[in-house]
Amino acid sequence: NHNKYTIFRTNLVFGYTTKPKPSFIGWLLDSITQNKEINLVESLLGNPTHSIDLAMAVIVAIEKKAFGIYNIAGDTYL
Repeated sequence: NHNKYTIFRTNLVFGYTTKPKPSFIGWLLDSITQNKEINLVESLLGNPTHSIDLAMAVIVAIEKKAFGIYNIAGDTYL
């Protein structure tokens, strides 16, 4: 049935990673704590979303057999 789908829309996901390069949020925090100059584009705005929060939303959707499109984002708009 084509109605049985679940799509999670998110942006600026951050959290633990095994990759040697930090995420955008990790890079930003490191730069701030090291007093480095930060140059960013003004059009990159969004709500940083922790990977654990995104994972929990996926788990809840699976448990509740929720279908549809969900916007998952942090509560702070940057």
